[in-house]
Amino acid sequence: MGQKAVKGAKPAKKPPVKPSGNKPNGGCGCETFEQCMMRQPYGVDVWSGPKKSQAMGCIAYSEKKCVIDNSKIKPKVEKALKRRRLPFYAELSDLIDTQEKSKVMVFPAINEGYIQRNMGSLAKNIHNTADFTNFQKSMILRANLVRNGMVMKEDPDEDIEEEVSVKLKELLPYCGEYTPDMWSVDHIRTRSKGGCNRFCNAMVITFYDNQIKSDKGPGCPCICPLKEDETPGDGQKVLNHEKWNKKRYELYECTEYFLARENNVKGLPDKPSGICDPARDCKLDNPCEWPPPKKAAEA
Repeated sequence: MGQKAVKGAKPAKKPPVKPSGNKPNGGCGCETFEQCMMRQPYGVDVWSGPKKSQAMGCIAYSEKKCVIDNSKIKPKVEKALKRRRLPFYAELSDLIDTQEKSKVMVFPAINEGYIQRNMGSLAKNIHNTADFTNFQKSMILRANLVRNGMVMKEDPDEDIEEEVSVKLKELLPYCGEYTPDMWSVDHIRTRSKGGCNRFCNAMVITFYDNQIKSDKGPGCPCICPLKEDETPGDGQKVLNHEKWNKKRYELYECTEYFLARENNVKGLPDKPSGICDPARDCKLDNPCEWPPPKKAAEA
């Protein structure tokens, strides 16, 4: 069920199909919602394919847009990680050919147990308008690097409005200051308009493009963000959640869902299906548990 305040998403050329357990439960058959449901979790091509072990290894990405050789980084990475103040960065100036900017993006080696523990604890942090956790960002950035031959690149989504220029740029780690080409994990469906923080709503773009994009993208198809000059329907529910950050919009239930509920349409779920909850329709969002993409499986 679409709603007037949100533009419909452009369909992907070959939209993937989520497992049957993630189909919406009756009443919410909106095309925009279906397109959102069909989007794969970010990094499924890496985390459920043959390159998973590479993504789980120790990775150090320098400002020169290249990965430092593992044989050089491993002996020093543990000590460097203990000294770091930011989640993904460590001082490794002796491993790169520069004296000006010495911070390097560092991902330590991880194992299956680490991933499963963090996936399990992630459930309590999944909700609409939420930011991506550091664990999610690490999984997303590892996948981006491995997918692109160990060079971090922008990966645009067709949902982005045309006025936002995204050109598959190569990205930089944070090197002591914010730069236009620095990486940024962004929401495909805008956070301020109800977009959630599931892996399927993630994309990697430059810090500059993220600032330009701002709130121009589409929002959650099941949430109606009302601007100052708009008025909610009589009885249209405000989506109150203790964690939700309303930002510039007042968030309400999907307009069409509201009208259907007011007209006693049969088969409606208790609330719009896209409102995130660990036990609801789009619960399968672990990129490690998807069937490997055909190309990855054949690689």
